[in-house]
This record gives sequence, C-alpha cells and structure tokens, in this order.
Amino acid sequence: QVVETSHRPDIDGRLVPSLEVVETTRREPAATRTIREVFDFDLERRRRLVETVESFRETLANGDSSAVHTTSAPDVNGRHAVLSRQVERTRSSPSGVHQTETLLLVPHLSESLRETERSLYEERRAAAGVVAHETTYSIRDVNGRWQPTETRRGEAREVGVSERVDEETIQRLDVNGKLVDDERTVTRSTSENARESAVIETYTRAD
Repeated sequence: QVVETSHRPDIDGRLVPSLEVVETTRREPAATRTIREVFDFDLERRRRLVETVESFRETLANGDSSAVHTTSAPDVNGRHAVLSRQVERTRSSPSGVHQTETLLLVPHLSESLRETERSLYEERRAAAGVVAHETTYSIRDVNGRWQPTETRRGEAREVGVSERVDEETIQRLDVNGKLVDDERTVTRSTSENARESAVIETYTRAD
C-alpha cells in the first residue's frame, strides 16, 4: 500500500493535510487489481472520500491483455456512484500488427452505463527500421451512430544508428463535418556522444 499526503498552511500558518491518496495493489498470477482512493479534509480535519478508481489488468494465455478502470464517487446519500468506466483491449496478430481499442462508458438516462467514446490504435512494422501507426477517435452522435472525429497517421523511421524521424498527420473535422488534413508534425531526434537533441516542425492548415 502506498499513501501520499499533501499539506497546505492553515490560517495560523501551520501545515495541515489537504489531500491524501491511498493506493492498494493486489497481484494475481495473470492479473493485477489496484484501488486508488482520494480523500480531502474538512475544516475539522476529518478525512472524506472524494473519488475511487478501481483498475483491473489481465493478460490472457495468447498474449492479449485487457484493462478496466472504473471511477466512482460518493453521491448525496453517501453511496458509491459510478462516474465512468474505461475499457482497454490490446491484441497482437501473427503478422506483427498491434492493436489497442479503448472504450469510454458513462451513465446515461435509462442505461446504467453507455459507451460514448472509442478509439482504435494500430501499429505495424512497415519495413526495416520503419514503424507505422494510426489512431481513430470516434464519438456517438445524438442518433446513437458512431462518427469519426479525428485520425492520426504517422511513422517512425530509424536513420542510421543515431537519428530518428517521426512524422504524424492529424485529420480533424472541418465546418462541413468532413475529416481533412489539419496538422502535420515532423520530429528529428539525434543522439551522439551522450547528448540528445530534437528539432520539431509543426505545419497547420491555412484557412
């Protein structure tokens, strides 16, 4: 168990606890369960639970993994109410493609939890020394349909033994609701004689 406590001066200038975070981890053969509790303190320095995050990570026999993060907080009656749940699923194929799907669920009207956001990250080796990646972000519209809102495509290239070039193009929605190239970033990193340097160039769409 790990406990972190923040302090602040009171009206008399004395340091008093203001925030406390308690993290408890339990490990199983192929899984890890973590509970993170956040407390604040009232004027009488009594500790009050503000938020709880429960995380469960599991690795399957085929190497795939999943993680579930549930955030809750006490309601007006002191009962735990779920604020959100994030689900991550990671899998790799024999061809070397690595995928991570992330789902966000929040309370919704007649449903206890409803998926409102999702993202899909895919990474693959395109050639020797070249890794390509792509991420798509989507949200659910008022009609319940999934609409892509942003994509990120790029690649990382190893240039020799001391230089690396990362390029990424971001597409965002324009005024007509279509995905268009909005931003491009090129990062050149070098490492030589125990010294590292990077040059970042960012290009944006001209309106």
